Amino acid sequence: MSASPDVSAIVPVFNGAAFLREALASLVAQTRPPTEVIVVDDGSTDESGALATSIAETASVPIRVVRQDNRGVSAARNVGIREARGAVLAFLDADDAWTPGRLARQLPLLDADADLVLGHLQVVLPGRAFPADFRPLPEAPAERLPHFGSALIRREVFETVGLLDESLSLSEDVDWFLRATEAGVTVRVDPGVAQLHRRHRASTTAGRSSGQLGLAHVLKRSLDRRRASGETADLPSAFANRP
Repeated sequence: MSASPDVSAIVPVFNGAAFLREALASLVAQTRPPTEVIVVDDGSTDESGALATSIAETASVPIRVVRQDNRGVSAARNVGIREARGAVLAFLDADDAWTPGRLARQLPLLDADADLVLGHLQVVLPGRAFPADFRPLPEAPAERLPHFGSALIRREVFETVGLLDESLSLSEDVDWFLRATEAGVTVRVDPGVAQLHRRHRASTTAGRSSGQLGLAHVLKRSLDRRRASGETADLPSAFANRP
């Protein structure tokens, strides 16, 4: 890994025009910005695609907009992975934001002994704006859980683990990180908060009961794979206590 590898930031968006400008601004404003940003418009019926194209015209970081029929966030991320040119991949959902300095802090952690850096996520509760000078909110403590938005991943890891499972509409991130763990991917922890996650009614994680069912499904699949291969069926601690 070179001292400053090319980084591709992948932003899936579906009807996220209300938040997309803020999300892209958080990428461009990084002290060490990504080499390129790929916005995957997943069949939006609002102005998401047009807004991304407009922002790309004046952005200081190259932004490419890729459009597809609506196929879900897993398919949108997979398209971004295939389109990406960087040696390192990072992700951001269109209604979230990166914290200032996140990329500059995480890149040195992705050394010869690490395949993936996993940072902390901070939930921003409904009605809250992302503060300009971010500080963790006491009612929503930072979590070190498997979220693509807080991770930095070598491109070759996807060649080992595979792409996201497009049949999953919930907990697709947990499923991929569990497969990465099973494949022996080496994870280094970023102690800082890397992602601000806006929780609102339209968010795919807003429905707690459906989210728990999706989580239970992918956890069972992982346990079944481990048992079938003769491995210990215990779950990594980061997954076992996920809400």
